[in-house]
Amino acid sequence: MPNPAPLLDLHGTPLEIEIWRGLQPDTPATMPSGTAGRRPGRSAALPAVLFAALLAGPALAAPGAPPPAAAAPASATAPAGATAPIPLSASQVQALGVRSEPVVPAAAGSGTALAHLPATVSVPVGQLRMVAAPAAGMVETVKVVPGQQVRKGDVLATFASPELLALQREASVARSQAELAASARRRDEALFAEGIIAAARLEATRANAAQAAAQAEEKRLALGVAGLPAKGGPSGAAALVAPLSGYVLEQLATPGQRVDAAAPLFSLADSSALGLEIQVAASLAALLPDGAPVRTILADGRTLRGKVVSVGRQVGAAQTVAVRASLERPGAGAASLPLRPGQAVEAEISLAGQAALAGAVRIPGAALTYRSGAASNAGNAGQATSAYVFVHEQEGLYRPFPVTVLGPLPGGWLVKPAGAIPFADKARVAVAGVAALKAAWLGQSGE
Repeated sequence: MPNPAPLLDLHGTPLEIEIWRGLQPDTPATMPSGTAGRRPGRSAALPAVLFAALLAGPALAAPGAPPPAAAAPASATAPAGATAPIPLSASQVQALGVRSEPVVPAAAGSGTALAHLPATVSVPVGQLRMVAAPAAGMVETVKVVPGQQVRKGDVLATFASPELLALQREASVARSQAELAASARRRDEALFAEGIIAAARLEATRANAAQAAAQAEEKRLALGVAGLPAKGGPSGAAALVAPLSGYVLEQLATPGQRVDAAAPLFSLADSSALGLEIQVAASLAALLPDGAPVRTILADGRTLRGKVVSVGRQVGAAQTVAVRASLERPGAGAASLPLRPGQAVEAEISLAGQAALAGAVRIPGAALTYRSGAASNAGNAGQATSAYVFVHEQEGLYRPFPVTVLGPLPGGWLVKPAGAIPFADKARVAVAGVAALKAAWLGQSGE
């Protein structure tokens, strides 16, 4: 009985030799005859295909038999790259567990969103107020604690200072001078009406009265800034009041503490409006225009919505960019937002309808693979590592296709073609058996 024809690999080399070469160093002294001079490393790149071929049995043809699948032009449902497709028979596909799924255009529908993004609740800058010391002095009493709700005009602390005594004295003197100048103006107006004094004297009296009134108003406003009453005797003590309704973020003062003028004592926030500071991968930040819809889902199931107001320009140590969003204010009669500044939440930013996503697709996470030391078909010769997917062109044909990874999405990746050739309508990519396809591809290219 004649010996059966030996099983061959994809390059026509007997499998026994390939398996033997995979277990031996690729040197001329140890390689079997007829294999010296071949490029080293090819056998190491094909273990998955070789052992799968042994399982498949006659799926790999003997000499003279037709190939399992003929290389054909790319179909209308997949892009055609410059890399040759990998032909596999039905038995090989089954043995290797290769399976494909369709890609999803990123700009289609409303399902494209950056989800599970780490975010921190923040207070918009316009909603913050700082209460400072009106002069150098001492904090006598503190009436509030951090987190306490306050209304506009509520007393936060009492403050005593010798400088406040001087300010009250100056205000009292200015007020008396203004009253005296106003009385002189009224007297001269009566004398001028009787023709007793000249018009020049009346004008001078009026100018003096206006100047005195301006000085008195200046001192009165200074008393208000210092938290002192506009009238009353000198006391040297002031009540520091809340400039808005909200809650106390920080209490920086303690009773008995001596502080300089303008030293910060309390930080207040308007609780009716909050925002989010979201960390987004730098590669995806460029896709986020101002106004992109944002939402966060609370533990009780409620959804808070908002929009992007700014995208940071500086990349952090984790290669992320800070994206700031404002949350919608609750309606009239509704409860305040159940969030606190500094609270960690997860946010979701919708990418649907963004023009920057033209040509981008969503792929499952298992579809992506990398090839080190190879330039992509886009001409990015400087890249040390290129990303690829295997496009299922037709039954038994899988073509390596270079892509640019834009960033992660829930359950997958957002990618764009690395070159000018786009993904075609209804394109499918391999999501299982990718490692075996990569091994076959590297062996096909002689690596």
